[in-house]
Amino acid sequence: MKIIDNFVKDRRLLNDMQDLSNKEFWHEGYSWWHNSSPTITLRHRLIDYMWLQGKFELPEPLIGFEHWTGIYDAEEKISYQDHVDHSHFEHIQADKKGSKKFALIHHYDKDEGLYNDTGEIVSPSIGCIYYPILKQKCKGGKLRIYDAEPGEQAYDAPFETVDPVPNRLIIFNPGILHAVEQVTKGSRFAIAINLWSKALSTTQMNEMRDAQ
Repeated sequence: MKIIDNFVKDRRLLNDMQDLSNKEFWHEGYSWWHNSSPTITLRHRLIDYMWLQGKFELPEPLIGFEHWTGIYDAEEKISYQDHVDHSHFEHIQADKKGSKKFALIHHYDKDEGLYNDTGEIVSPSIGCIYYPILKQKCKGGKLRIYDAEPGEQAYDAPFETVDPVPNRLIIFNPGILHAVEQVTKGSRFAIAINLWSKALSTTQMNEMRDAQ
């Protein structure tokens, strides 16, 4: 895992990401951007800044980027654009002692379509989470990453937690068990990006809200 604070230095990019009315940037649902496609949206600009300007070594081959928002408040997952009712989803999961709840339950990232169709587990090469600078503040909402093997559901394994600090980038192996702890005050906003070196299944691609 790598943690980089004060990551984005581009003032225009920082300012543009503060606009919560930008539905194109903050929309819910999974999207796909092929790394050879034009840079059109604000989300594309962020991905380009992170991954295509030589800051980090890229996986070979790089097929594209899966990206989505993770927005949670002290009650449950919410949508700031559409105010969708999520009450029928179990977004909160207590640990075995019942002393901790989670805004995003334990999971490891994988091609969900391929897994549902065949049972095969294929995970992204690299994952990252970025917390933009916003006026909204939050308490809690820590990312919890377990010391486990990829695909291992090791809920009792040791873990690290990382606070959702504005302008912080976290790079990690998304195939390892992780979760987001409960937000106890305010709202937590994040952009998640997975880098894929294998093409996603047709089933998974059909679930994308936007694919370019």
